[in-house]
Amino acid sequence: MSLQISTLVSHRERPLCSDRSLRAVARVGQAVNLAVERFVTVGETIADDNPDIKQDMYEACKEARVAGYRGEKERLDRQNLDGQRNVVSDKKSCISR
Repeated sequence: MSLQISTLVSHRERPLCSDRSLRAVARVGQAVNLAVERFVTVGETIADDNPDIKQDMYEACKEARVAGYRGEKERLDRQNLDGQRNVVSDKKSCISR
């Protein structure tokens, strides 16, 4: 029984994610932001060409842009708080197997 407990404790001391995984998560976040910007650009073009949906489409684009900025700001804030650069510090972002 004590062997199982010490194994469990030792397991918890290991890092949840490697630096490589954290950098990959950061790259995914950046890719999401680029995708949001592309969505907004296409959405605004569609809105300009379709007056009947223009207002709704511009509103959807605005909401998408705000959400994208909010996510990027949170990621950068976490990096600045931890003094890390180009690495996501929130290990909850990693997917465990």
